[in-house]
Amino acid sequence: MKKLFLMLTCCLFINGFASIGAEKQQKQTRDTGLKPVSTLETKITNNIEDELNSKRLELAKQEKEKRVEASLNPVSVEAPNSLLYVLLMYIPNRVIDLTDIVSIGLGFGPEASCEIIFTEYCQFSAAYGDRYFIEKGYNRQYGGGYSSGHNTSYLCWRKKMTFTDFTFGTVKPYVVMDKDSAIPCPCKKPYSNGILDFWKIGIHVGWIVDINASLHPVAIANFFTGFFFIRLTDTKEL
Repeated sequence: MKKLFLMLTCCLFINGFASIGAEKQQKQTRDTGLKPVSTLETKITNNIEDELNSKRLELAKQEKEKRVEASLNPVSVEAPNSLLYVLLMYIPNRVIDLTDIVSIGLGFGPEASCEIIFTEYCQFSAAYGDRYFIEKGYNRQYGGGYSSGHNTSYLCWRKKMTFTDFTFGTVKPYVVMDKDSAIPCPCKKPYSNGILDFWKIGIHVGWIVDINASLHPVAIANFFTGFFFIRLTDTKEL
């Protein structure tokens, strides 16, 4: 009889504490006027941000190591090309400049995307997931890699958190972290260092299999100025 009484007392004691905790949580929700936060949603967001931050730190470390290595190695000064060589390469260089105007890529993976882009200041985009891709990219980036993240854009406002890594060929890795409906700026990486084209016009659509194609106005201008040996991009002539 005593054991039964003790068990009932313990149960009542535990239930009392549980009800006090629930009432406290409900009161806080009523006082603040906020909805309960989804634990799963918070966990996914935190995981994405942690992964992007680690990628950004890793890329920054790699860039620092490259700068240190470049400072240790002497810079070799190449002799200027002869006039005959410049004349022989004139037409091939104009053809290469012409191919820089368009970029195209193909991706595979659990990503759903529908992006219509008229420069980074005017987009109607939604994308989420991971993909492996191959591409003939902007600024003579040929190869492929892996990309992951999400993007929601409307006109010049967007929330974009993506990274591209495990690249091969001449494709360069990068990270984009624009949170809280940020307005993009061409002065920031990866636009300022020539990895992505801020002024491109293009599309990116697909699910499981996706395609992207872009037109680059800067490359169009560079094609015409190239006839007068004036370069608007950091691409080099043969």
